Amino acid sequence: MKVAILILNFNGKHLLLSYLDSIISKKEDAEIWVIDNGSTDDSIDVIKNKFSDVKVLVHEKNYGYAKGYNLAVSKINADLYCFLNNDVRIISNLVTPMRELFKTHNNLGFAQPKIVSDLDESIFEYAGAAGGHIDMFGFPFCRGRYLYHCQRDLGQYDSDEKITWASGASFWVRKTAFNDLGGFDERFFMYFEEIDLCLRGKTMGWISMCNGKVKVAHL
Repeated sequence: MKVAILILNFNGKHLLLSYLDSIISKKEDAEIWVIDNGSTDDSIDVIKNKFSDVKVLVHEKNYGYAKGYNLAVSKINADLYCFLNNDVRIISNLVTPMRELFKTHNNLGFAQPKIVSDLDESIFEYAGAAGGHIDMFGFPFCRGRYLYHCQRDLGQYDSDEKITWASGASFWVRKTAFNDLGGFDERFFMYFEEIDLCLRGKTMGWISMCNGKVKVAHL
């Protein structure tokens, strides 16, 4: 299964300088693409001068998360995509264990690793922790985080588990599932687009999972 790691960027030169090295060191056979959403800083020059192995796709303006990634998927061929925030650092092996999870579960549409804080790796991070659910009132929460309280990572979520939604900070998606659903709903400029996609996917038989053996840190 061909893997492409897609990193959406908007005026994130300093984040790219801080985080891209960790992604490159763990990329294995995956392609890395920076999807630039019309940056006005010198992000593109930084990539070309310092990260020659990283490919670049430039959008003419800031399309936000949903349309930015939709356009990227329409132009970049892969079987699995990892949509990765530009402020995510890869801690453990990433590509092989995530690919194996998709190979093991044919109906797996969406997945994420455990997400801890880049400021303190012992604590889960708000953006996704160990995978998302929705409570009886329709409020999204995560294993390892509810409201603004984030738990310590004590190994309690180290197993592979079904979840309701995977976090957009490190969002893995099978191309066939993404295309079946027509990609993200572009009415979500940013936030909640991944929850919407996972919920729509669930109605079509696609499941979401968290791979508890893989860990990334998010700023």
